[in-house]
Amino acid sequence: MKKFMLTFWKEEEGLETLEMLLIIAIIVVIAVTFKNKIVAWVAKLIQKGDTNINNLDANNPVG
Repeated sequence: MKKFMLTFWKEEEGLETLEMLLIIAIIVVIAVTFKNKIVAWVAKLIQKGDTNINNLDANNPVG
């Protein structure tokens, strides 16, 4: 097991894997930390888009 870990640590692929895991972990921590702000921001964007679509429908009735 120790030999495997040393080989894994020395290989560049192992370092690339570790880097990717660290990046993913940081992104997850940021997403969890700012979850409420992200959800509010997305809801605001959707509401704004919905309002714009409704305004277009009201200004240009079909038929």
